[in-house]
Amino acid sequence: MIRRTLFILVLCSAIVAAFPTHLSAQENEQPISTWCTITEVDVRACPYWHDCAVTLTYDPDTLLLVRDTATGDRDYGSDLWLVVEDPLQGIEGYIHSTRARACAPQSWQLLPIVPDMTAIGAAMRAVYARGLALGNDPHAFSKVGDCQNVEAYFLSH
Repeated sequence: MIRRTLFILVLCSAIVAAFPTHLSAQENEQPISTWCTITEVDVRACPYWHDCAVTLTYDPDTLLLVRDTATGDRDYGSDLWLVVEDPLQGIEGYIHSTRARACAPQSWQLLPIVPDMTAIGAAMRAVYARGLALGNDPHAFSKVGDCQNVEAYFLSH
């Protein structure tokens, strides 16, 4: 009996050791801090100014989810780069620390990006279902309007 129990414990330990016990950063880890951009900022694929692709550009006062820090090219006496994640694009990149400042998110910035689907009424669900039945692409989006709001030209022909 003891031999069988010992065998089961060893087998369970081997199975647990064979599988990763953590999720990826996007699935489980929380940001280590939040920072805000000071100016318009390029997010780079690596922590260097040259020979490193720009993957995104942020406007001033954009909230950044900082996952880690890295050492890279110096600027204003600092070689500290922020490893940031863009939750909408699913892109991770680098921003030099002199281009951002530590900040606390405002309450609206913590709201979920995707709306609560249970809050959508039955009438809108019917419209959506009818659109699918007609062959509309559920991934497409359009809006009614015109970028030109000068009265003489707004929604004109």
